[in-house]
Formats: sequence, structure tokens, C-alpha cells
Amino acid sequence: MREISRLIGTAFIWTMLAIILTSASVASSGDMTQLAVILGIGATISTGMIWNSGSGQKHDEANRVAEKAKRSSRVSRLMDNLDDDEVYQLEELLASRRDEQPLERH
Repeated sequence: MREISRLIGTAFIWTMLAIILTSASVASSGDMTQLAVILGIGATISTGMIWNSGSGQKHDEANRVAEKAKRSSRVSRLMDNLDDDEVYQLEELLASRRDEQPLERH
């Protein structure tokens, strides 16, 4: 989803650049090179900002995943990967086993 919005933003910037330069060249008989260069640089910088704006979020997500992996307990990692339904099923299973035989710790 995020890639689609970036693509739309990029297409919008470059389409507007083309429209502005075409309109300016039709309306003016002078040299448009300076205007084209300035607007081209602005469009390039804007495109770079759009495509690099999400890299901080990806970095945060990578840090969160790395932090989860560092947890020492294998059970904790397993529990983090379960969805709500699986957690409820596990709780029911443990409760039924607890009723059948007492818990013994070694």
C-alpha cells in the first residue's frame, strides 16, 4: 500500500513538471533551460524525499523484530508468534491438562 502512494506521488510530481514546462514553453518564446533545470532539480529532490521517507519506519520495524529475537525464552518467542485464537486454544489445552494431573516441577 505504501509503495502505491509513493508511486502516485512520484507520477504526480513528474506529470506536473511536464505540464508546467510545456505550458511555459508554449506561452514564452524565450530560453526555458534555466527554468527546466531548476524545476528538474526540485522534482528529483522531491522524488528522493518521497522514496526515502519510509526508510526510518523500516529501520524501526527491523529493530523491533531484532529485539523480539533477543528474548531468551523460547516459550516467549512462541507466544509472540501466536494469534489470539491460538493463545485461547493453548490456554484451554493447558487448563484441561492441569485438571487431569497435578503440575510437577523438577
